Amino acid sequence: RGLVGSEMCIRDSYFRVEFTENSLESAYNLIKGCSRPFLFTHKKPDGDAIGAIFSFKIALNRLKKNVAAFCSSSLPPLFQFLSQNLQKGLPNYTPDLLVVLDTAKLELLGEIYEKNKELFKKVPILNIDHHPDNSRFGTVNLVNSNASCTGEIIYDLFKAWDILITKNIANALLTSIIVETLSFQLPHTTYHTLEVAANLMRQGGNLNWLLQQLQKTNNKAVYNLWGEVLLKTKTALNDLVAWSYISQRMLLRHNIKIEDIYSDGLINVMSSLRKSSVVVLFKEEELNKIRISFRSTNKYNVQKIATFFGGGGHINSAACTV
Repeated sequence: RGLVGSEMCIRDSYFRVEFTENSLESAYNLIKGCSRPFLFTHKKPDGDAIGAIFSFKIALNRLKKNVAAFCSSSLPPLFQFLSQNLQKGLPNYTPDLLVVLDTAKLELLGEIYEKNKELFKKVPILNIDHHPDNSRFGTVNLVNSNASCTGEIIYDLFKAWDILITKNIANALLTSIIVETLSFQLPHTTYHTLEVAANLMRQGGNLNWLLQQLQKTNNKAVYNLWGEVLLKTKTALNDLVAWSYISQRMLLRHNIKIEDIYSDGLINVMSSLRKSSVVVLFKEEELNKIRISFRSTNKYNVQKIATFFGGGGHINSAACTV
């Protein structure tokens, strides 16, 4: 009921351009037929990854599935308000479906994939993502590069599959949208994104509460670190490019762990420099390991740079590790 042929699927070219009725039905059959699904998202998960995997977990729990959610990285403290958890180690039973969310290629799952490659070869995979460089590694691929975030795609899928969107699901999906669109400011925010957000609010999603949770998370030490990073900001090419860095020495000086600094928020502040069209933030996560985050305006494709160094992302928002 509501699987394909719903009014939305028929009339909305935004939705139909990426998904065929066959792929929607095949994906639904995988969900309907499974009893022990595993959910995965990429290492160092952002708000879109967290919102996507938690919304799917809640939905499958309501469908009486024995579902578990996994990630190679710990849940960032910023998203603990969603009251869900991620596991790092796989249990000692074999799942009958793998759902990979917000992940362009399996290697981005990190250690959990490297240690369990055979599992990903023998168990069907449902691949749900919005990254344009997705490698279509799934048994069924639901990839919509026109969507603002993976959470937006999941909303469309739940509506097409007639899966009830509860208050908790709505808040998880709104988290995806808020974080991935920078509170509806980035260019990939579409009329459909705003419609989805409005409908999620109708389903109990609390936009104001979520914005407070996502914005009022930093303590004084974090802001002092941000201040040092901003003071160290340099520009190049007549201010076209702005960049700064976070070193391990700076983290020790402010007594802060790398996972507590919410660097996405920091680079978004750096992006407000009037003349700068490309912003780069270098983070020394450990010795000889640097995480590089990029932001840009419409005119410049930073995804190409990140991809060259083994990372990925979007035209205006990307990252890599060197």
